[in-house]
Amino acid sequence: MKIQNIFFDLDGTLINSSRGIKYSLTKALSSVLPGFDLDQISTSLIGPPVAEMFKQMIGNADLDLIDDLTREFRKSYDSEGWEKTDIYEGVVETLCQLSDFNITMFIVTNKPSHPTFKILDHLQMLHFFADVVSPDTGTHPYSSKSAICQHILTKYQINQQSAILVGDSRDDAQAAKSCGLSFIAATYGYGKVHESETSEQLCKIYSFPELIGLIKH
Repeated sequence: MKIQNIFFDLDGTLINSSRGIKYSLTKALSSVLPGFDLDQISTSLIGPPVAEMFKQMIGNADLDLIDDLTREFRKSYDSEGWEKTDIYEGVVETLCQLSDFNITMFIVTNKPSHPTFKILDHLQMLHFFADVVSPDTGTHPYSSKSAICQHILTKYQINQQSAILVGDSRDDAQAAKSCGLSFIAATYGYGKVHESETSEQLCKIYSFPELIGLIKH
């Protein structure tokens, strides 16, 4: 069955938001933990949910502290950090080609919906996608990316064999597996799924435009 639907992760796949994330991590830590060594903030930390990034930096911190840091991060990111976002090279041109192939495209992201829509609108990318789903989309939060993907499969009555998921993280790979979707690893992202123990089994792209060659009609 030919590919008719593509689910895209956002951060590390379509956009590089590391500048904005590092900026807002710095703002949050400076506000809540003024003595923290800001040299610990590195691109290698980026990928997991915000609370997990703080836990990796701080260690066994109490939940109230993590909540405070996360709240300060959101305040900074939603007001300033989101603007410090770059589109990966070739993404817009490739999305245009996929649209010409009449492929229906979706975004499945762990980023909250507010900055997600601001970024996509600012970068003039929103029109490419039939739906954009975040954990806080709808009346009931989605607990995982797998749940987000399953929601789209059900809502749009999509046959799993006609769809693929493109992402850069283990979370993306696990979501694809649990939903019966083929997975393509974006090795240029910061999720580093291609360095996992199952790396040799992955279908990989080293730049976004390579996707065309894999699904070309």
